[in-house]
Amino acid sequence: MDASQLLDEGIGLATSGRLEEAATKLEESVRIDPNCAGAYVHLGRTYYRLKRMGDALTALRMAVQLNPRSPAAHKWLGVTLLTSEHPYDAISELQVAVGLDPDVASTYLGLYLAFHAIGRQVEAESALKKAKKLNPEIANDLAKMVFKVNEATERYKALADIMWSIAPLPGYYFF
Repeated sequence: MDASQLLDEGIGLATSGRLEEAATKLEESVRIDPNCAGAYVHLGRTYYRLKRMGDALTALRMAVQLNPRSPAAHKWLGVTLLTSEHPYDAISELQVAVGLDPDVASTYLGLYLAFHAIGRQVEAESALKKAKKLNPEIANDLAKMVFKVNEATERYKALADIMWSIAPLPGYYFF
């Protein structure tokens, strides 16, 4: 089986929630083709959903190294950095992702959460406004998430819970 077939199988398994199996297929894919940035993005996302943050960071950093123009790689590296309690690094990666593709509402959601985590409310509200403008259907969900973060005593745990809750949703996993 070639790397592309393994990648497709891994994506299918991840989409259906079979994350351990997906990780195995995606690991095999990058072993066969270590220059495929997209495979590293999907592997990093799968590790993220498995809460294997160190592995996710490694895979996503490799994706960025292989393709620095990949908005998905920068976005998910940013999200992973945020949930790993590195909000300043997360903001840098998420801003790169926005610069590469300014039309992804969930990237602005990540920026909102990162700015909110460090108390930069003006930037947080600006990012939230952009997310709502791009995808008005998520406005109610965003409002619930904002309330959850505002009420949390463990802010990073709340942020991680939010990002993990949206990770498997359609439109958040694939780019």
